[in-house]
Amino acid sequence: MDERIYNRILAGEITALTIDTSIFEKNSLALESGLLAQLDQFRESEFELVIANTVANEVKRHLTKNATDATKSLRTALAHTAKHRALSSTRQEELTALSNLAASDDAARASKRFDDWVQLVGADILHEEEFASIGEVMRRYEAGEPPFTETGEKKQEFPDAVALSTLEGWAEAHDTKILAVAHDKDWQRYGAQSKRLVVVEDLADALSTIQGLGSAREPAVRLATLFVAGDAVGLHAAVLEAVRDQVDKFNFRVEADSQFSVEEEGVEPTVDDITLDIPDATGATLDTISHEDGQAVIKISGTASLQVDAHFSFEKFDSIDRDYLGMGSATISDNVEIEFEVLAMVQIDADGLTLNGVELLPVTHDMYYNDIEPDWIVNQRPKLSTFQRPILSTFDAC
Repeated sequence: MDERIYNRILAGEITALTIDTSIFEKNSLALESGLLAQLDQFRESEFELVIANTVANEVKRHLTKNATDATKSLRTALAHTAKHRALSSTRQEELTALSNLAASDDAARASKRFDDWVQLVGADILHEEEFASIGEVMRRYEAGEPPFTETGEKKQEFPDAVALSTLEGWAEAHDTKILAVAHDKDWQRYGAQSKRLVVVEDLADALSTIQGLGSAREPAVRLATLFVAGDAVGLHAAVLEAVRDQVDKFNFRVEADSQFSVEEEGVEPTVDDITLDIPDATGATLDTISHEDGQAVIKISGTASLQVDAHFSFEKFDSIDRDYLGMGSATISDNVEIEFEVLAMVQIDADGLTLNGVELLPVTHDMYYNDIEPDWIVNQRPKLSTFQRPILSTFDAC
């Protein structure tokens, strides 16, 4: 929690929250769960949630692309089932018809999904024609001022410039300041010189700051106290179970190189254990995301120990037949440590605290495998098996 920002909220200087496209992307565009769903606390709040129309349109485009990619993958899978007669003709026809129907209105469904979220969280969409100053946008463009740069392809920053001008204009019209959450460096550079936008990086920290000090800290302090005193509520076990059950929220971005053409065929993670970042009873490492009517949502950080099995297939181009030949496959196992965050839903009453559920937030982890080979080559040359280990470091993506 940023106490300086909280004091400005308390003084009535900052009265609204906004998020940019990068925050939607960091949260995997999961509008119905996780931190984005927690924004419903603003639906009936005096603290306003505002979204620039430019950001709204960008998010809708991302949602549409994801939906299109998903339905395309579905049609590809159905083409394979048809080729190999994996389904009865009746089931094949039914599923093909459903996939074609789903693909026919990707954009409309994505737009409705976003509009439903806007209604759920009570956000106001701010339109550029009402609040943006095109003259100011062009002045910044020509001067190379944030969000533009003095060099490079400046036109890419125009959507950001319009969004920021829209937010600035709205804040000016309402004589207030906006707490803007963005990973985008251009937004952060703009915020450093803005009179109306206070830009931070972390949505959970922003929500915790808006919740404030005092009574809003009580759930986190109670939970931390119980944990370090012996974990009477079973927090460790509940988080471990949730991370295992929701392991599909770990997104692995895999890169590999080989003497052959190599394709990643999937990653299978298994969670062995977790540790939680709760070193003492102060609750300082926990964030209270929401707190109302005895219900609280608390963000907890931790580290998961996983075994990751990465599967690869290999091909080699035959210059005579002018075609690729299959060269086998490989499965490479490695043990990794990955930082994660969860939301713990708790009930607080006079008798204490009850844990009602745990939700894992999306995690992206990068892995690089150097100079890998098919299993049959490694088995013939056991001394070279170490080459089938990822010898460069893995890391959590920002």
